[in-house]
Amino acid sequence: MITIPPPPGSVPLRRRLPTLLALCAAAVTLAGAASASIDRIRFCGSQWVGFDAGIPINRDSSNQIEVTGFGVDLATSVECNITGSSATIIQRQGGAGSFIVINLTLPAGPAVSGKRVTIRYLVGEDTFLVQAAPKPRVTSLAFVPDPGITTVGGMPRLRAGEPHVLSLKGSYMDELTFCESCFGAKELRNPSEALQVAGELRVAFTPQRAGSITLTEDDFYAVGGCGMVLPSFSIGFTVNDLRPTATATPTRTPTAKPPSLPVIKPQPIRTFRPPLQVTPRP
Repeated sequence: MITIPPPPGSVPLRRRLPTLLALCAAAVTLAGAASASIDRIRFCGSQWVGFDAGIPINRDSSNQIEVTGFGVDLATSVECNITGSSATIIQRQGGAGSFIVINLTLPAGPAVSGKRVTIRYLVGEDTFLVQAAPKPRVTSLAFVPDPGITTVGGMPRLRAGEPHVLSLKGSYMDELTFCESCFGAKELRNPSEALQVAGELRVAFTPQRAGSITLTEDDFYAVGGCGMVLPSFSIGFTVNDLRPTATATPTRTPTAKPPSLPVIKPQPIRTFRPPLQVTPRP
């Protein structure tokens, strides 16, 4: 048997095998990263596939976005082109159904749309669009003066059965509205927006019962946000019911109809005539 010696300076195959395996694994990883693709995106309990208008997220908040797709768990970084934003990957899972969870924190600011989130890999990248809604912030609450409102000990006092208007002032008030079912549960009927501009929201309603009532941020919500948590605010007031109490009209107790007497028809009067007596002649 003839043995051919290896060239001078070469490394035996058994010593090169671990290096070859590592290179193969790296090639597979690069191939997977290069072919990674987004299948669906989940945020705020909803799922999107190819949402061209942009996934609705919240300003002045931390948004956790779940991205599912082949190879996305191999992402190395993520970024967003909204000014002042920060994005990090806080969870990842590989294998079948691989996904990552992105924590996207946005500063306060106006509404934006068509902004881009970019997921980067060792080779290649994926992108998807987002639209961000501003978070309303209430700085003051007060009732618009009217003849049916007084103040006792700093507490507004409203008349029941009359319409009143609550004014909320702050930032992005044009993105805030009331929860109709919440107002109804407190017997504040016929709520409506009397005014809505960027700096003020006015809500008209009619209280129906006497008592103490408090309105808080839980009775309102942001129209453009998804699961947006509003900053705390509240206003308490009392309701007086000065409407006259309806008095029941007395009713006469029905009396039983007396029994009717039998009707006696008059009978013709008969004249009594004694029988004719005949006296015999002598």
